[in-house]
Amino acid sequence: MTGASGHRETAVEVLYLVGSGRSGSTLLQEMLADVCGGAAVGEISAVWVRGFLENRRCSCGANFRTCEFWRSVVSSEPAVFSDATAERVRDLYSKILRPATPLRIAMGGIPLKTLERRAGSWYREAAEALYRAVAETAGVDMLVDSSKSPVLAWIHSRLGAVRLRLVHLVRDPRAVAHSWQRKVQTPEGVQPLPTMAPWKSAVSWVFVNTGAVALRRELGVVRVRYEDLAAWPEETLRRILLELGVAVEGLDLRLTEVRPTSVDAHVLQSNPRVRFASGPLKIGLDTEWESAMGFGAKGLVSAITAPLLPLFGYRIRPKRS
Repeated sequence: MTGASGHRETAVEVLYLVGSGRSGSTLLQEMLADVCGGAAVGEISAVWVRGFLENRRCSCGANFRTCEFWRSVVSSEPAVFSDATAERVRDLYSKILRPATPLRIAMGGIPLKTLERRAGSWYREAAEALYRAVAETAGVDMLVDSSKSPVLAWIHSRLGAVRLRLVHLVRDPRAVAHSWQRKVQTPEGVQPLPTMAPWKSAVSWVFVNTGAVALRRELGVVRVRYEDLAAWPEETLRRILLELGVAVEGLDLRLTEVRPTSVDAHVLQSNPRVRFASGPLKIGLDTEWESAMGFGAKGLVSAITAPLLPLFGYRIRPKRS
């Protein structure tokens, strides 16, 4: 609902996904957007750098500066949406989004209130304006943001005109490590996805998911495993929505495939195989890692992530290929 000024009179509804990369967040955001009638906006926090400063290719095919959707977003508040703001955001992210920050938060090394002060009112106003402008331009009441950072989740939960509801998505770290080693083919003109060594992805998995656990103590966070979502999508989606306080009456949760909304929502950062998909996505459990990943790599990842595995219902000792 918008007022005479063109801005919303009610808070923007945002479902924010927290978790490590390669955990299935792109699939979950599309599923949530599909059943709730919202827009899957990918990692909206990436718009500042990927859009304003790097002019990356949007899911519609145009680059950021020539995309009609993003031109409309920028024109809604040109004083806020500028290269100068984007450079300021980039500098802030380089300071607060360091890999070990979530672990330091969990261990009490950085009080969550300190993060809010570091971000400053200028950043909260810019983040709030971006959510609002994207929702208004897309013509939707709900956004699904897969930015994944527990640090940004805390800061964005303090935005006055945004109702942020958090979903912690976790996936077996051995599957995550295997996914990080895949070389994903991307469309022409789209930067290829980076790869990561198993030990490094395991450490990142520990940092992010430890931060998500700490976040759950402070805020209402719904936890879901990728494996449950892929194997039992209807039951898992129902539980997620009910725990988020979203009414499920009248919603069709019987999904075997999902039509990507990313083209309509104009996404700048998410899995390119989904972002530029031309047809529906089949929903199913990806278990390739169980046979394709070497036992040594499985053992290394298992050892690094062992303290958290039982908490999320995963076996510490990996199966042999």
